[in-house]
Amino acid sequence: MNRDRFLNPDGKKSKAYIRSSSQEKMLAKRSGGKEVHRSGASNWDKGDVRGYRGRMTVEAKTTSRKSFSVTRDTMVKLEDAASSKSELPVLIIEWLDSVGSVEGELAVVPMWVLDDLLNNQKDVY
Repeated sequence: MNRDRFLNPDGKKSKAYIRSSSQEKMLAKRSGGKEVHRSGASNWDKGDVRGYRGRMTVEAKTTSRKSFSVTRDTMVKLEDAASSKSELPVLIIEWLDSVGSVEGELAVVPMWVLDDLLNNQKDVY
């Protein structure tokens, strides 16, 4: 018995699993970025979307649970992947409702990224 079959014996894929590839495609399309082949599973190219708005590496996560834990390990891996391409690291979390529709999105960035974005922003008021 493989790991997937053990964790999911009835063979049904979760709504979050089904939505995750759509999320990556949508993020790439709306930002002008490119999806990373195999969602960054290779040793040389990490992250889910590269070149987001021309300067960011995005790791996309989808959940139907009420909360999502962001670990330091996740952020370090994302920062390492982004720095190898001179991009800014961004973690985008998408929450789904009970039928699998998107309820909300949240972007998580290291503080130095927020400072960079705000310092380079032009006043629009």
